[in-house]
Amino acid sequence: MAELRAPGLRADWLNAWLAAVGATVLLDGLRLAWTDDTVPSAILSLEGFSDVPEALADRMPTLADLDRLAIARVPRMIKVEKYDCLVPVARSRQDSSLAVTASDLVPAKDLRLEDGPFNTPAPHGETLFTRLRRCRTQFDESVPLPRQIEATLNQTGVRVDGNGLGFDYTRIGTKANPSDPRVDPILEVLAFYGTHLLPLRGNGKTEAARGWAAGPNERRNRFRWPIWSVPLDRWAIDSLLGQHYRAVPARRNLRPAIVKRDFETVPFDFTSNEMTRGYAAREVR
Repeated sequence: MAELRAPGLRADWLNAWLAAVGATVLLDGLRLAWTDDTVPSAILSLEGFSDVPEALADRMPTLADLDRLAIARVPRMIKVEKYDCLVPVARSRQDSSLAVTASDLVPAKDLRLEDGPFNTPAPHGETLFTRLRRCRTQFDESVPLPRQIEATLNQTGVRVDGNGLGFDYTRIGTKANPSDPRVDPILEVLAFYGTHLLPLRGNGKTEAARGWAAGPNERRNRFRWPIWSVPLDRWAIDSLLGQHYRAVPARRNLRPAIVKRDFETVPFDFTSNEMTRGYAAREVR
């Protein structure tokens, strides 16, 4: 069995947590656990392989793979009619990307569906897909892909100009000067696949994004995520998240036993003249 500690995938960094989960979505059989460090990081394990980055590289989507995703044809604020046409396509391909962007289980405004919380606002008509595709074009073709992935897992990945998926606070320089954002494109692509386990749902009246809930006396929603102590594959993680989000947050005895700690988002405090978005994190005490 190959086992790899990935200090670049820290539990207190939303995009890194999503990337760790996304690695299990991309690579069947890959299991994820977290260290007991003060700042936990991912432990990736895989039966039958000696090199986790090599195995992940074989499953990393190409541009052609991305172009076949259902969200490749999804504009911002998708119309209900368009969404209904894409649902059977996504279902036939076992493509979870559509559920990240919108849901028809919430009321439409002017026949358009609301965007999901990971489909953040963007200028010039950018969509989650166009951002994702740009990240894939920014991989360094001069370096073997397994070694690029290894660098990302070791927190030495090369950062490039861009906003990535659009919600990573580490891309932002400073509040005074948020220009020149930089991201690790490999981590961003992995993070996109992590959102596949966080589909957007609704009860016919309101939006219900998995893991998102309004805090006390807060207008903005917060996303909360757990870390766990035993290796789990994507299906076990999916089940764990379902159990975890059904538990009452104030009563920790209701959490699954293998959940050791929780983290939650802290929104980047943008100003009226500067609309850059991002989510930092803090541990839930």
